[in-house]
Amino acid sequence: DISDHLYQQYGKGAIYIINLIKKDESLKERVIDENDFIYAEILYVLRYEMSPHLIDVFCRRTEMSLWIHHRRALEAAENVAKIMQKEYSWDNETKNEEIQRYLDYVKKCVSFIP
Repeated sequence: DISDHLYQQYGKGAIYIINLIKKDESLKERVIDENDFIYAEILYVLRYEMSPHLIDVFCRRTEMSLWIHHRRALEAAENVAKIMQKEYSWDNETKNEEIQRYLDYVKKCVSFIP
């Protein structure tokens, strides 16, 4: 359940995430359908947890990199990078560099998997 996930991950911060959803219902959508990570959660970590890079969001703030299958990393990275681009006023070049940097990290982590 997403509410349990938010509470376990963010404690009282889950209240801020729920308030974001109240303002914009589309933020309750999942980043990708195979897990409980939602767009409001991404906005929360961007605004309140100092996550300046895509890899910060995936590896340090949400731990999505542990829960998203590496074959879906590009899809997830593109979805999150769109939010970051809007929130941080990134140009397309910055967005694409951030995506590539994260995908390079994923590739290193799964290089031993056939």
